[in-house]
Amino acid sequence: DKIYIEFLIKNNFKVISNSKNIPIFEFVINNQLITSNDKFWVFRNQSKRDMLNGGIEYRLVFEGVKDAVDGLKIILL
Repeated sequence: DKIYIEFLIKNNFKVISNSKNIPIFEFVINNQLITSNDKFWVFRNQSKRDMLNGGIEYRLVFEGVKDAVDGLKIILL
């Protein structure tokens, strides 16, 4: 299925997400627009690490499994 992100405000238990179907990432390969909304991505894993400034870095890994993106990994930080 397509990739989407949900944000949760912990204090209010309110879910905030993208309802406009805007892609999280997009790029062009061989003159073809590729986006996170295309159905050839598989979510592989996530991790997080604490930053020295008190923030948190999240790492999301997606892998292409079809057509022009077969074997391509996208890592979002």
